[in-house]
Amino acid sequence: MTSDCLSGGVPSVTERGRGAWFFVPTSEAREFYRSVKTEGSTPIARVETEVLQFLSSSAMAAYPRAFEAWRRAESLYWQLDAADPRLSEIGHQCREAIQAFAEELAKQHSVTDIDPDPTKTINRVTAVLRARTGDTVAEFLDALIDYWRKLNNLVQRQEHSGQKEGRAHRS
Repeated sequence: MTSDCLSGGVPSVTERGRGAWFFVPTSEAREFYRSVKTEGSTPIARVETEVLQFLSSSAMAAYPRAFEAWRRAESLYWQLDAADPRLSEIGHQCREAIQAFAEELAKQHSVTDIDPDPTKTINRVTAVLRARTGDTVAEFLDALIDYWRKLNNLVQRQEHSGQKEGRAHRS
């Protein structure tokens, strides 16, 4: 598919409140975008690319401490090998990123009724989500929090190099 498909129709423009205008792409444009995003790589590579682009984007400017800890973890990841005794430092930086994110998220959204313990990131993020959305999306939030809980558990295992399971960390 080529960019010629973009000339097959004119995108519509719509207002979605608060004076914000959005272009609604044609089906041809959406298909072109899908093909550009999916050709030439594996699904996991595409997801990894999207996540890395997001974490490196201006969206992370609202979370500077979280971003800096993430940057340190990512930098360490490319420097160390599986036998390096500093490997748990990656987990430590990930934990720092998660804790900073939860705190910065609450501040950004002016949510003060959160768990005071910075290690209780699930409770803190849940409080922000609930305060911002109410209970109407509770099922979705519960699934999101379950995902966050699993991510948090993986970070804790990395932080402690698998010691909780009674075995050393392996990559």
